[in-house]
Amino acid sequence: MSDSTMRRFASADPAAGHDPDCNEELLARIVDDKRSPARPRAARSPLRFVPLVAAAAVALAGGLAALLTNDERVEPVRELGDLALASRAYAQTNPRPGKILHTVVTFVSTREFVETGEVTVETIGRVEQWHRGTESHTLNRYGGPGTAGRGQALDHVVANGVMRQVSADGSYRIVRASDNGDSARVIREEQRGFIEEFRRRYEQGDLDPDGDVTFAGRPARRYLHTQIVKGRDTEGKLLFENPGPTTAYYIDRETGDPLGSRLVDDGPGDTMLPGGRVIESESEQIVRLIEWLPPTRENLDDLREFLLPRRRDAQGCIRGASRKRAEAPKLECGGTPGAPIRAK
Repeated sequence: MSDSTMRRFASADPAAGHDPDCNEELLARIVDDKRSPARPRAARSPLRFVPLVAAAAVALAGGLAALLTNDERVEPVRELGDLALASRAYAQTNPRPGKILHTVVTFVSTREFVETGEVTVETIGRVEQWHRGTESHTLNRYGGPGTAGRGQALDHVVANGVMRQVSADGSYRIVRASDNGDSARVIREEQRGFIEEFRRRYEQGDLDPDGDVTFAGRPARRYLHTQIVKGRDTEGKLLFENPGPTTAYYIDRETGDPLGSRLVDDGPGDTMLPGGRVIESESEQIVRLIEWLPPTRENLDDLREFLLPRRRDAQGCIRGASRKRAEAPKLECGGTPGAPIRAK
């Protein structure tokens, strides 16, 4: 980002008085973050669904296939105020003391066969999250051909460095940040929803304005972030550094609300299938709800309690918490296989 852009960034920032807590991990990443401009993309053809894939996606997601908007219309980039809109969105999503941030985001992932332009739906779903301070609750429901046609769900509750998880079949596991470094990373990523990810990019000065477009039927301004793919040898020496997947964030030009994002793997990460067919992956998120809830008993229950039921296993046993499903202890057997376990 150029010096002139940074000066406009600072002067247009309505959140200048806000001083968020510094994250040492992010600072370390910022120091090592050398960014390159996004590679220009060729014009994309209109989305074409393979009939069986489209039917499966609609059946699994109840019509969420409408998420594939493909309705971008790029307008000239304005000279002034480009970063002010991102600043406004950041200020509007500042944590509010005592309040619970409640969001609903729908998503769809697709793949495009580069040679033919054919686009198919892989996964489609919905993420609902409650977040306050170090506590969070995330319910993720998804399905589609990419999940072998089966609807899936994961329910995560995080508090005090401990993540508890219930899956669609009722199995239960627990992960503690103290288990190992990877566990702590997994917990952080599970707690980081769309809003937190957008705010992180903003705090890093990592959003480049890229014009006015239409996104999800709304007038939007687009901001780009391009990841950098680095290759190192066994001694840690840098061998190459290339632009990788690009994420576009969209902000409503009228309200300043975050609207969603689109991640495109159009760099060296393109995947080649057997037979030499090349595919390009894309994932789109659309924000359906952002609200701040008071800490009532009902809202705190939503923040701290599972929505998916725990169930007895195929042998009719209740499995205790574990990091690995196969290691879960059998606490009580003799019940009906698959029966919900009622909270006591």
